[in-house]
Amino acid sequence: MYKFVFFIPVMLITAVISALFAQVFEPNFGILNTFLRTIGLEEYTQLWLGNPNLTVYSIIAVAIWQITGWTMLLFLSSVEGIPTEIHDAATLDGVSEWQRIIYITLPMVKRMAYVIIMLQIINSLKTFDLIWVMTQGGPNYASDVLGTILYRTAFSEQNFGYASAISVSMTIIVMIICSYYIKLSKLSKIDG
Repeated sequence: MYKFVFFIPVMLITAVISALFAQVFEPNFGILNTFLRTIGLEEYTQLWLGNPNLTVYSIIAVAIWQITGWTMLLFLSSVEGIPTEIHDAATLDGVSEWQRIIYITLPMVKRMAYVIIMLQIINSLKTFDLIWVMTQGGPNYASDVLGTILYRTAFSEQNFGYASAISVSMTIIVMIICSYYIKLSKLSKIDG
């Protein structure tokens, strides 16, 4: 049941999540500000998507909520993939639960953590739909990313050549960052 509940945001379409959270962050009747007013914290109500200083953080919070289930599932499969013989041997050796986590579980899921980080870097660099539905890059271009600039350049300004250059640049940036990350994390080497 818990796996299903955590995985629900992954199954939802990003446009639906964006529209839902645009309503949650709505300043007058949104759930978040209404909740803050109800519990007596009215001074903490904000223009979550209208304040250039808060917009990016609000969108990041939604993106994290959306990918948490996917990340949890990958980590869970990695932890469940650890052979039971290793845990049995650790139990016979008198290893505490804390030592088991530090010396067995974490090293065994390290490669999965590297892969998850790389996938999230790629995902964050190609973000478009979440931002476009929630803010369209606003307010005052505060939440603009390459994807929203690309879309606006291609379809609002009809400048397809410049938009193509942006998309090629995005591809090159992703390739450079991922190559550097792979080299830095030593993912290309097999550590057994």
